[in-house]
Amino acid sequence: MNNFLDKRIGEVINQLEKYITPVRIPINGWQTMECGYKKGNKVPSLGEGEWREFGETERWGMKPEEHRWFFRHIDIPQELRGKDLELYVSSTDVHDEDWEPQFMVYLDGKLIRGMDTKHRYVKLDG
Repeated sequence: MNNFLDKRIGEVINQLEKYITPVRIPINGWQTMECGYKKGNKVPSLGEGEWREFGETERWGMKPEEHRWFFRHIDIPQELRGKDLELYVSSTDVHDEDWEPQFMVYLDGKLIRGMDTKHRYVKLDG
């Protein structure tokens, strides 16, 4: 019985894989600005404060209670519009209980969800 079930599950997985189109597009060119502990839900515009480019290999969060805003305008490529999309954010590839950065993700100025090392995906409307 298990052999039949294993084969059937494998067939279903093979059929479903036809409908998965994984595309990974790196999103570089983020802007960042230091800030204090966040209060309220007002997202600063690029015209407010001292924004600067955040380098691709740059690191942050090594000091306790370090807070930053990050900003990036993302254009969805035409061929991906209307599809199920996710934004994947990784702060580290090393899991360390003592260092678990947390994020709040805003989309079009609205709070969408919180993120951390265990919650790295945000669904987007294509």
